[in-house]
Amino acid sequence: MIIRTVLFICLFLGLGVWIETSSFAAFLRGEAVYEGKDYSQAMKFFQKAAEKGNAYAEFYIGVEYEMGQGVSMDYPVALNWYQKSLAHGCKDARVRIEVLKQKMASAK
Repeated sequence: MIIRTVLFICLFLGLGVWIETSSFAAFLRGEAVYEGKDYSQAMKFFQKAAEKGNAYAEFYIGVEYEMGQGVSMDYPVALNWYQKSLAHGCKDARVRIEVLKQKMASAK
């Protein structure tokens, strides 16, 4: 809700061009498509945002690889994305890293 409010305010203030070209816009599109369960399309938006260093897009990419949503399940790739996400400031990634490490250890 807060994100949508901020987006509305920015558009209202005439900053729509800035948002359109930002990683924030790509992330928001990815999140909306992800919620609609179109994981392959969401991945495209998340990758675009991640290329610009968006930590939350990196987190969602990790989730998609961990869960096999829109891509083949791949724990090492998911772990890499979670680590990037954490390095860029997404604190939620820390929990997923620990859970994923446990999954990987039990799979051996």
